[in-house]
Amino acid sequence: MATQRPQQSKDENPVQLMIDWLNQRLERTIFMGLKFTLPRRFVSPLGFLGFLTFSMFALLGISGALLMLYYSPTVIFNTVTGTSTTPFDSVRNIETVVPFGSALRNIHYHASNAMVLLAVAHMFYQYFSGRYKLRYEVLWVTGIILGILTIIEAYTGYDLLLNVRGMLAINIGRALARSTPLMGPEAFRLMAGTGLADLVLRFYAVHVFIFPLIMILIMLVHFPRYMVLDIPVVSMVAGTVMVVGGMFPVELGAKFIPTAEAGITMPEWYLTGMYAIIRTGIDRFLAGAVIPLIFVIVFLVVPFLDTSKKLSIRDRPFYTAMGVAGLGQVALTTVWGFRANNIFQALDNIPQLEIDPFIFFASVVFIGAVAFAGIYLWFRATAPPPGARPMHARKQFPVYKMTSNEWRAVVISLLGFQVLFDIYSSQAFLSGFKNVVLLQIGVGLIAFGVLVHLYRIGAESS
Repeated sequence: MATQRPQQSKDENPVQLMIDWLNQRLERTIFMGLKFTLPRRFVSPLGFLGFLTFSMFALLGISGALLMLYYSPTVIFNTVTGTSTTPFDSVRNIETVVPFGSALRNIHYHASNAMVLLAVAHMFYQYFSGRYKLRYEVLWVTGIILGILTIIEAYTGYDLLLNVRGMLAINIGRALARSTPLMGPEAFRLMAGTGLADLVLRFYAVHVFIFPLIMILIMLVHFPRYMVLDIPVVSMVAGTVMVVGGMFPVELGAKFIPTAEAGITMPEWYLTGMYAIIRTGIDRFLAGAVIPLIFVIVFLVVPFLDTSKKLSIRDRPFYTAMGVAGLGQVALTTVWGFRANNIFQALDNIPQLEIDPFIFFASVVFIGAVAFAGIYLWFRATAPPPGARPMHARKQFPVYKMTSNEWRAVVISLLGFQVLFDIYSSQAFLSGFKNVVLLQIGVGLIAFGVLVHLYRIGAESS
């Protein structure tokens, strides 16, 4: 006997019916294996830095796909006329001719920096909070791999401009590949092809297809089942990227011309640490591969060495001190990459590029040792004696709850602020102030995030 299906109520919301229908059909897909939580109150962004990193990855994918419509990886040098056509010309066309091209490029550039920064912050937060202990060893290892791929992906991206700065990075990559034993020369030939045109085309394929595909596949393993999707925070992070893009627009730089003198230029901030090591003059393979690999391996094996069940940084003084020492060394080498051979002097001329290897590595070891010893000894000295009672929890201060009138006044004010910014953004665009448009859109996104958060506060208070 066939079972009768329950009759559909005429009063049901058609939108809700559509959502229910979609949920039932998605039950057989991998998407439903992920559990998204939409928090009703403020949750510390430190707990979902990984998802914020992914949101920047998505923003990069959207902006990059739009830039691909106008970018050309063609490289042609005319030795007779002395003229050239390179990707630099297509990027300049995007900046000056393509509608919203300058805004798109600024979003793409600053989102890439934000993704690297958020990925590094996510890794160190997971490290110091001991999250890798909660049967997350696979997530930790895949996260380290994703971090490395993120930096290489960003490296291939800013090389595609083929300005003087990008060519410096390409030449450093060439030198590292050539100096790598065994497979190095073969890898160099695979990367470079028959000339600069082949190299740019292969970097382009790696940047827009190969590496993003590999990263997406690893993300399928890296993502935890339960994820926090805080739309206001994502909106504020995206808005911050646009505000920074409006205030500090990315420059085109100087076009690479083979016969012109390069002068002094710097790589991106996430590569200046390696650049500083290379400037010491030691073996290139040791500077560009072995030393960074040692740093990566040390952090890679931590979950398999720190097997205690303690999560607090005070209860793990050795590994906490090791993390602080690593942070100090990364900060020192990153800053030194921007400076002269004397870290206290600005880099003004080419002779200042060469860094004394003894002073450099002695400083790195000294900073690491002082940071490790200071943190470790301090935690040991302030640790409670065995058998002592646990410290009382911190006093919870009362949370101010807004009245209905206060909540309405704030929401109406922010809505008015949002409308005014939309009007000013339109006027700025029509007047040709492209950076102002990007700045104001970013402020609008930040205001939207604040508005939604205040709505949550008001709803909770009521």
